[in-house]
Amino acid sequence: MKQNTVKKNGIVRRILKRVFAHIARHKYIVTIILFVAIILFIDSNSLWSKRELISQNDELRREIAELEEACRRDSARLEELKNDSNEIIRVAREIYFMKRSNEDVYIINE
Repeated sequence: MKQNTVKKNGIVRRILKRVFAHIARHKYIVTIILFVAIILFIDSNSLWSKRELISQNDELRREIAELEEACRRDSARLEELKNDSNEIIRVAREIYFMKRSNEDVYIINE
C-alpha cells in the first residue's frame, strides 16, 4: 500500500513539474490571459460591472421619463380642477361620494 502512494506522489510531482515548466515557458501569455481576466471580470471597474451599470442607468432613465409624463398629466389635471368648478363637483361626487342635500346616492359594487 505504501508503495502505491509513493508511486502516486511521484506521478503528481512529475505532472506539477510539467505544468510549471509549461507556465515558465509561456509566462507572457499566461500573464496576458490573467490580466484580461482581471480586466473583464474580477476588478471593481471591470467591463462586466460597467455593462451592468449602463443597463441600470438605462432603466432609471426610462423610469424618470415615465414619472415626468405622470407629473405632466397630474399638473394638467390640477389646472383643470383649479379652473373648472363643475370638474370639482364631478370629482367630489365620483371619488368621495358626496351628494347634494336633496339627493340620494346608491353605490353598486360590480
